[in-house]
Amino acid sequence: MEDARTTDLTDHVLLLGTSELTTIIADELESTTPFLIVANDGAQSIDLESSAPVLTGDPGSRETLERAGIHDAAAAIAAAESDARDAMSVLTARKTNPSIRIAAAASNDENVAKLERAGADVVISPNTLGGHLLVKSALTGASAEAVMDGFLETD
Repeated sequence: MEDARTTDLTDHVLLLGTSELTTIIADELESTTPFLIVANDGAQSIDLESSAPVLTGDPGSRETLERAGIHDAAAAIAAAESDARDAMSVLTARKTNPSIRIAAAASNDENVAKLERAGADVVISPNTLGGHLLVKSALTGASAEAVMDGFLETD
């Protein structure tokens, strides 16, 4: 994976930073939504089987986000290994494109409010979410897939 061409991207999702969530997010987006991973270490920091597009650069840098097409992006997801890195990415993304939809993952539940103050529209704690799903599965006897399907259903 080399640095992705960003000039052709519109209505894409920017994945800001990398973590264990990157592969899951990329897999979820791959068949439905164009996306671009923005990572300091480029493709070396990601273990993806697909040929996901990667832009090497600091996701907390205005210049990098502009190269990634933030003004034409539909949304940004901050899910790096560090909540501090996510906060910087969220702050920069919000300042660079005030109207972009930003979702962030909080590794530490104590940082949810901080990421919201930084400008994230929604902050999800994978640990909290996982805990709720585990309890639901344990109490209902439902499989993980069934619990997730029920959780994600909309009326």
